[in-house]
Amino acid sequence: MTDSDQLLTQAIAALRDSRIADAAPLLDAVLAQAPDHPQANAFKAAISLLSGDTAGALRHFAKAADAHADDPGFNQNYATALLSSGDASAAENHARRALAIVPGNIDVKLLLARSLCAQGRDAEALPFLHEAVADQPSMSTINDLGLALMELNRPGDAADAFARATEIDPNAFAPWHNRGNAALDQHRPEVAIAAFDQAIRLRPDHAPSHVHRAQALLLSGRYQEGWEAYEARWTLPGHLTLREHLSSPLWDGTPFTGRLLVYAEQGYGDSLQFARFLPGVAERGGTVILDVPPALYPLFASQDGGYEVTRQDAPPPAHDLRIPMMSLPRVLGATLDSLPAPAAYLQAPDDGGAWRGRLADARGLKVGLVWQAFAERRGSARRSLPLAALAPLFEVPDIAWISLQKETPRDDLPLPAGLRDVSRHLDSFADTASLIDQLDLVITVDTAVAHLAGALGRPVWVMLPNGGDWRWLMDRRDSPWYPSARLYRQDRTRTWAPVAEAVAHDLAGLNK
Repeated sequence: MTDSDQLLTQAIAALRDSRIADAAPLLDAVLAQAPDHPQANAFKAAISLLSGDTAGALRHFAKAADAHADDPGFNQNYATALLSSGDASAAENHARRALAIVPGNIDVKLLLARSLCAQGRDAEALPFLHEAVADQPSMSTINDLGLALMELNRPGDAADAFARATEIDPNAFAPWHNRGNAALDQHRPEVAIAAFDQAIRLRPDHAPSHVHRAQALLLSGRYQEGWEAYEARWTLPGHLTLREHLSSPLWDGTPFTGRLLVYAEQGYGDSLQFARFLPGVAERGGTVILDVPPALYPLFASQDGGYEVTRQDAPPPAHDLRIPMMSLPRVLGATLDSLPAPAAYLQAPDDGGAWRGRLADARGLKVGLVWQAFAERRGSARRSLPLAALAPLFEVPDIAWISLQKETPRDDLPLPAGLRDVSRHLDSFADTASLIDQLDLVITVDTAVAHLAGALGRPVWVMLPNGGDWRWLMDRRDSPWYPSARLYRQDRTRTWAPVAEAVAHDLAGLNK
């Protein structure tokens, strides 16, 4: 017996006695002599995985893979390490290998389900999750089922799963947070707030729970509480604005002298929506500098709003105070009843002549259309619909349709013959604003164009998913943010067909 064989035998004996600390150096000694030793690598991979060293585990798993291709335990552990590292596709492959060898193993089925969910294939994962819950109704497994149901746009079923998970383990944080999200998605803000309160009690420093709780407050119209709570967004991971590095003093809403930098954050629609507060800022004195992304700069630079405009792709301008745009309603004390909602607070740039020329041959009612919300913010897919779903609209006579999409999804090409593509002329929001100013109506999903049309005071019909964004509030056809807006909401079926039929019906009525 070689030295490496003796060392391996000792390591195996230590592992059988659960003496992992003794086994690890013995395996290291084996690998020092034979770096590609398949059995030593397999054991070392398992130890590394247990200790949380995923990268190390993967290195050892890879060296032992060929020799252990038919070992279900090896493949299960390898899949676990791959999933932890973010390689869900490879994790799925090894989970399927293990399942082919031990087809009844619930743990492997659950691992496969998690690998599928990580790839956005929740529908495929669902049968495995149901099996796992039936066999092992643990808090963790039921919580995983709820998350998959949320992704499949079934928040009611997800809420039931999360409630069951909290009953099994009331002190587990994750199902309380997820229960709050499910309630928020169902437009049950008070239930959501209670769930987030419990989540925050268990994990006081969890930023998303604080932020989602704030959104529930705003959804319910409790604006003063909501704006205050929404400041928690600055503790979220990631970046909300290019100006996060600024250290100048924050403005508190009191009268000021000097230069105040008001800077955009989050999506384009957020900047357009919260620009309504700029006149209230200017009334407090000093010089206001509006700092926006390049795509918004030409639009705001064309305004006679009494403020300077700068671009966020340039160094920040000299200033004495600063405030992010979505903090303005908090410092200005805006409530649902005192929300500034003028008929129009932005003006289209003077480019109407060019658009009148391009649309000179348009006959009938000129209607702009947006049906896809690209990745402006989380939930874009739910806010979008395929163009084919709007077929009832194109059956309405005497409509000149103009696409306001800057980019047309490949699946929607070619566009219907009656839908004009003008995307080559839309280089910025200023161009889109000038076009909207020449239209009779804009019909759009919940995207920046909805806010642009509303800010311009142009008639806009907004098609909303069930459980839509907090800013559209609940159960109303109008918007206190935009007097020119009409809202069309999905019903409990969470499908677009009823929305399309309702929009088509009202559109036909405009031509009578």
